[in-house]
Amino acid sequence: MSWRSSFHEFSRHHALPQELRHFFFGIFFYRLGAGLISLTGPLFLFTIGQNFPWLQNVPLNTVSKGLFFVFASYLLERLWILLLTQPIARWIPRIGFHTSMVLGLLFLSARTALFDFFLRVPSLWPLAMLLAALGVQFFWIGYHTYFTLEAKSSKIGSEVGGIEFMSRLAQVLTPLLGALIAGTFGFAVSLWTGIVLYGVAIAFLLHLPKLQSKYSWQWSDFWQWLTDRDLRRTTLALAAYTWEELGVIVFWPIFLFITFGNVESVGYILSTASFLSLLFIYLSGWVFDHKKKRIGSIQKMSGILLSFLWIPRLIFAGSPVVLVLNDAIDRLTHSVYSTLFYASMLFCARGKHVYRFFVNRQVAISLLWSVLLLLSMALLFLHWNWILLFASFFGAGMMSLLFTKEVKKLKL
Repeated sequence: MSWRSSFHEFSRHHALPQELRHFFFGIFFYRLGAGLISLTGPLFLFTIGQNFPWLQNVPLNTVSKGLFFVFASYLLERLWILLLTQPIARWIPRIGFHTSMVLGLLFLSARTALFDFFLRVPSLWPLAMLLAALGVQFFWIGYHTYFTLEAKSSKIGSEVGGIEFMSRLAQVLTPLLGALIAGTFGFAVSLWTGIVLYGVAIAFLLHLPKLQSKYSWQWSDFWQWLTDRDLRRTTLALAAYTWEELGVIVFWPIFLFITFGNVESVGYILSTASFLSLLFIYLSGWVFDHKKKRIGSIQKMSGILLSFLWIPRLIFAGSPVVLVLNDAIDRLTHSVYSTLFYASMLFCARGKHVYRFFVNRQVAISLLWSVLLLLSMALLFLHWNWILLFASFFGAGMMSLLFTKEVKKLKL
């Protein structure tokens, strides 16, 4: 069967239901843009940080200044999120979840556009992180709530598998594309290409039906989560899962960039590994829908393997072939684990107040990230060691397994 026929059959399948088709393709182009930005953006911040005017008197070497600037950027973004959660949580249900996603992408585009001006106008840096915080909250809370409300209960696994397949397809293309663009024309051109792809995503998302609600959120809702033992465990697992993802998306490419000295090598390694894992995405969605009694054990085994793959990353840092193989195994495992994890999260959210669930999740992520980013920044002044950072990603992956205990309680 030709590639064209295969894609045509896939697009007619229930994994791309008619009512979610614009949503799926909007997310596909978002992932393309995000793939370019998430690869070149942190590397660009790393290089900017080495010469950022506000850091010139900080007693750190050049590499440590770059890392400090990356840590500080994500920390400031998360602090802004914690400060703005209350008002934004009120606005999102009123404007509609599809409008929230569009606004989020506009804010993220504006944030990225400011990167190239940091060295000339350093005061734009906190503004860019404010825009990043607005973008993260408007886009991701809107995205998760919209998809949870619109996905069909009986086909959540397949629908999550479908959107994960398209997301991974984007991730196969973007690391190499971003690396080649950045290596040839500079980081700024790669970032602006990502912004253009965000614009295409917005064009699809504007076609979504308006979905509003009278949902509300208060800080007391989050504190209530923390007083419940099971929900507290879920909160920690959801936040830990994203910290491990941050390691793969942001700090692993920076480590490769420092190790090999050029962005093209980073792109080759990440794209080759992503390609080898692509076909396992849809399979894991099928497993969720048809083997629900075994989800907990499958999710647990894949999560454990995913965590332990941080060990060979550090041991074999200088061997591109081993790194490709290790990252391929990582993406094969992640294609199973992330699909089951996200599908389980949707089921868990549907059993509670869906909107509050995802706002609480965003608060939990911001709190955990803030603590770990502060510790990472402090480590730069004491004695920087990649082993400790990688150990935090390993620990976060293992901690995310706490969520499998909640999955077993779900009536799937």
